[in-house]
Amino acid sequence: MEAIKSSQSKYQKRLRSARLKELRHLLKFTQKDMAKILNITQVGYFRMENGDNDITVDKVYSLSKEFGLSPTWLICGIGCMFDPKIKMQKSKEWKHDELNHDLAV
Repeated sequence: MEAIKSSQSKYQKRLRSARLKELRHLLKFTQKDMAKILNITQVGYFRMENGDNDITVDKVYSLSKEFGLSPTWLICGIGCMFDPKIKMQKSKEWKHDELNHDLAV
C-alpha cells in the first residue's frame, strides 16, 4: 500500500510542475522571471517546474497573490487557472483582464 501512495504522490507532483510550467508559458515569463517573483534562485524554480522539488505552500500563496492564480487549480488541477475573487498585489507587467480575454478566445 505504501508504494501505491508514493506513486500517486510522485504523479501529483509532476502534474503540479506541469501546471506551473503552463502558467509561466501563458504569462510569457522566463524561469528567471518566475524565480524573481518567488524570491528563489532560477535553479530552485527549475527544480520545481521540472518536478524534482514540489512547490511549497508559501510559493503557491505568492503566485496566488501576484497573479490571482487559483491555489486549487495549481495544487489539484480543479477549476479555473485564475480566480477573479483573489485580489492581486501587482498588475504592472501584465493586465489580468487582457489575459482573461485571451483565455476566453
